[in-house]
Amino acid sequence: MQSPFSRTNYGYKSLNCLHYFRCVVESDPHVKGCKLDDAFLVLFLRSAQYRVKEAKENLINYVQQIRDKPDLFCVPDDVQSLVESNIAQMSKSSTTKHDIIMFKVSNWNLNQMNTEKVVQMLILSVMLSEKGQKNGIHLVMDCSDVGVRQLYSIGFSDGLLSFDFLYTILPIRVLKVHIIRASKVVRGLGKWVIPLLGGDLSDRIIFHDDQDLRDLHRCCPASSLLPEFTGTAEQSYSTEDYVNMIEARRTIMENTWNSIKSNLPSDS
Repeated sequence: MQSPFSRTNYGYKSLNCLHYFRCVVESDPHVKGCKLDDAFLVLFLRSAQYRVKEAKENLINYVQQIRDKPDLFCVPDDVQSLVESNIAQMSKSSTTKHDIIMFKVSNWNLNQMNTEKVVQMLILSVMLSEKGQKNGIHLVMDCSDVGVRQLYSIGFSDGLLSFDFLYTILPIRVLKVHIIRASKVVRGLGKWVIPLLGGDLSDRIIFHDDQDLRDLHRCCPASSLLPEFTGTAEQSYSTEDYVNMIEARRTIMENTWNSIKSNLPSDS
């Protein structure tokens, strides 16, 4: 089987960048001794558009999160129930060069799925999204049926944790976050919370008018969105599809995460 990092697929420039990046990160005390294969390192190069300094900072952030929150970086035994929550979905028929992850906020039910499992689903979705790794993602968040009680139960810190993973920790570029079907309460809260994320991040979050979705469909064509997200795509990945994709990558992901966990410097 041909390596995905062959000269045919990536060219000399990308391979040279990968070689240089490996030399840079392997000498860093946060990463030294960890077994990081090319496929893993390329995730960070892609998300940083092959800017080595930015890719290294992202990788160090990722490693630090594994150190602080090791339980998040594993494939759970109940992966099927995690997928069946339908927190995050992708369309099979997307024709865009980037990927679109559709997020149903009302399915974030803390009685059945805590914040850690939501973040785990984000981590796994990013690892499965090759187009997103190469070209970035658009996140479409459906806030229908989300009220004060659910927002209160999720909590401010847990909500920010999820955004922090998406924007600064996971090896992916979030191009835009599109919020649809938001109530006045959600919009009001957004006006207060979003500026706290900082200029660059807050500029990428858009509340869409439910009566005029042209701006949304310019970025995320209706043909690439599922019907419950204002689109016309007929097919999403099934639970079986997701589980099979995750299981196919389980060994690679867990070997990398376990290598990082076992080689991280101690606090003492």
